[in-house]
Amino acid sequence: MLIPASVVTPAVAAEFTAATAWAHRNGLPSSFDTQTLRCEVTMFGPDAAGIEGAERYMLVGEVDSFPAIPPAWRFQHPITGVRGVSAYPAVPSPPFGSGLFTSGGPDGWLICAPFNRLAYADHQGIHPDWGAATTWRTPRPPYTSATRVGDMLARIWREVLASNGRAG
Repeated sequence: MLIPASVVTPAVAAEFTAATAWAHRNGLPSSFDTQTLRCEVTMFGPDAAGIEGAERYMLVGEVDSFPAIPPAWRFQHPITGVRGVSAYPAVPSPPFGSGLFTSGGPDGWLICAPFNRLAYADHQGIHPDWGAATTWRTPRPPYTSATRVGDMLARIWREVLASNGRAG
């Protein structure tokens, strides 16, 4: 942990008040554990046949050093608990999709965005060109940007909604 929980918890709690309201408005179950500094958001997307809401994804965020560094966002399979490609939505077909979900990182698959610490090389990610995760709020065009947790969730969910079912 980069900064003490006594500093992280109030900062994250304030963020999650807004993020939880966003999730509730969009019908997405969410939780935040102040002991583990971990959040979970259940997201629903289309399956491979295109049936909306048929696939369930569990987005997990470790926010133990937020806001000094971004959360560690990853998908965890909602049934098996496994991390990696089978937990992620498939990359959307063109013209949709942006490469937000890609191979790499500590789990072999990741959310590639400056607001995910797992995308940075100093956290086993694929972006040595981004520098340290502590610089995460610096805009990196053409990459997507979000500095508020609710905006991060909205960006990830937009990609889930455009996916083609489960990856892997």
